[in-house]
Amino acid sequence: MISSSASTLSLPETSHEGRVARAYRSWPVLILAALLTCFWAFLEPAVAQDEPAGGKPKPTVSIGDREVLAGASVDVPIEVSGFTDVGAISLIVTYDPEVLQFAKGMDTKALISDVPRDNFSANVAEPGELRIAWFDASGSSPIKIADGTLLKITFHRYAGGRSPVAFAEDSEVGDMEAKSMKAIFQDGQVVGGP
Repeated sequence: MISSSASTLSLPETSHEGRVARAYRSWPVLILAALLTCFWAFLEPAVAQDEPAGGKPKPTVSIGDREVLAGASVDVPIEVSGFTDVGAISLIVTYDPEVLQFAKGMDTKALISDVPRDNFSANVAEPGELRIAWFDASGSSPIKIADGTLLKITFHRYAGGRSPVAFAEDSEVGDMEAKSMKAIFQDGQVVGGP
């Protein structure tokens, strides 16, 4: 049908041809909407992951590099930042047991020192793996360290060579409700020094 007010072909809105014509006119809008949806779908998780919950920065737990003479003991500090209202800590620290050793039968106080609370526990689950744990049993005494040393690990003998001192994947820092704070873990190493 031809419209009397214009010289263009006007198809009835209910016909198949009318629906096809409308679809062709609207495809750029549909493609743009699909692209924006995909963009937001990929962007949203990244933003949510990087943004700290409640406006607080993610806690960072790090082990620095240490140099030591063969045969000596070595203290390896675990440094933290952004520890605000931490209610639970579970660290699994891995190391090369041929390079770094603990004396057999050592208790928590011989394995770790300078802890901010008395109820920290530590044990060597197997050679090459030290487990450190703490939680606020009272529910009212969280650890708050803006920037500083959480504790020191004391290896009783450095045999020489290089050993990574790293956090295993299951290491975790939790808030007062024991929910993960999505901490950032940074590994270190012990090497021979002058």
